[in-house]
Amino acid sequence: MNQVYEGSSLSSTDDDVNGKSGFYVGEEINHVANSNYNQTFILETGSSTTTISNFELLIEPKPTEISIKTFSGSASITHTGKLNLNGTIIKPVFYAPNGNTNLISLSQLEDQGIRVFHKNQKLILKSSEKIVMEFPRKGKLYISHTKPLINHVENSPKKYWHIVAGHPSNK
Repeated sequence: MNQVYEGSSLSSTDDDVNGKSGFYVGEEINHVANSNYNQTFILETGSSTTTISNFELLIEPKPTEISIKTFSGSASITHTGKLNLNGTIIKPVFYAPNGNTNLISLSQLEDQGIRVFHKNQKLILKSSEKIVMEFPRKGKLYISHTKPLINHVENSPKKYWHIVAGHPSNK
């Protein structure tokens, strides 16, 4: 299914993206001085839906075929899903494999109950009283860096637990 998002118009049967648009405009292009751009987030006031370029950050990805209009043309969205921002889930989130950074939609965060505070050249995102993320100003952008979290669970043999409990032998 091919869809094009323009402004606030959308026709979709997917409940996760129904009623959302993907149009965003960047006022000025700034260089993000980080070679790991797929771990950089830019807080975007002109983006209506959070759009990421790092597939590892997408939770519960669902394949889709969407084209969104951008300031410089269009971008292909291949998946929708969710994003975990330090324990706060944002949805829907678009995945653009050819995107050059991860754009966090400020209006989408506010719609999901996250409050934004401005202090000392920094935007602070809060959910209840918990700080979700901080975006310090760098040039004309508010940028934050993160490392993808990997959940790894491993069963340990009983002998290791025996040692942890203070019994140095495995007998």
